[in-house]
Amino acid sequence: MAPDGAVAGIVDWGQADAQHLAILDIAHWLLSLDLFTDRVELGGRVAARLAGRCWSPTEREWLRVAAGHCEPLSDRGVVLLTWLRHVTSNLVKSPAYTQSRVWMTRNVVPVLRQVDHE
Repeated sequence: MAPDGAVAGIVDWGQADAQHLAILDIAHWLLSLDLFTDRVELGGRVAARLAGRCWSPTEREWLRVAAGHCEPLSDRGVVLLTWLRHVTSNLVKSPAYTQSRVWMTRNVVPVLRQVDHE
């Protein structure tokens, strides 16, 4: 987004669809920013966000702009919907993900444990 709120570019994670909420694309991008520096997969990032503050004030503003005129979603709702979309997309791409203990342990189990803990 440009400073005036105009679209300056598009980040496409390969899941863009007119039927999906644009806010989830921005949320996925925000959750993935440090992926290559801290090597924590999305499930660990989501669990950490759920355990603490979901979004910084700057991230919350970006999400507000991305949401446009949609009904407001809770911070936790955006985090969980983004994670669910990620998991669902991977399972649709390849059922092999369900057989991967590593992927399940890093991307599904931490979130389910965090939600169950609350």
